[in-house]
Amino acid sequence: MKQQRETFADSIKKFLGKPFSPSGFGPKDYGCLGFVYAFLCDQGKENRLTLEIPGGIDIWNYSQWYPTATREEILDALNAAFDVNGVEIPAGRQIAGDMVIVRTPQGDHYPAIYGGNGVVVASYWDAGVRTMKVTGDMKIIRVRRV
Repeated sequence: MKQQRETFADSIKKFLGKPFSPSGFGPKDYGCLGFVYAFLCDQGKENRLTLEIPGGIDIWNYSQWYPTATREEILDALNAAFDVNGVEIPAGRQIAGDMVIVRTPQGDHYPAIYGGNGVVVASYWDAGVRTMKVTGDMKIIRVRRV
């Protein structure tokens, strides 16, 4: 009998509802980068989700740096982390499981996993890991397929 592969939906269910923790990498709680990192690891994807930020900032201490960073510095850090993983896909051509950077209407940016049908999955400081529909002035600005 052929073994059935776990679906994207089955995999993402393991993360949904987990609380936010700024430095969380799971399995009990997740930060924004920690969730993306843990999801890619769970999928067996080779990922080098590292940050090259002057001053020794990396994925493990990003949560301590983030509150003092400007929006531009945060976006630069997310772009650097994305640049070393997978291949660039034009925004609008993403599929479930792709890494994305989302821009909020307020101009903030956060990493997420694309869930399909205009939905992203991310760890939010006020709600933990959940899905969110990308609508209105919210935009997916970068996509990487790992």
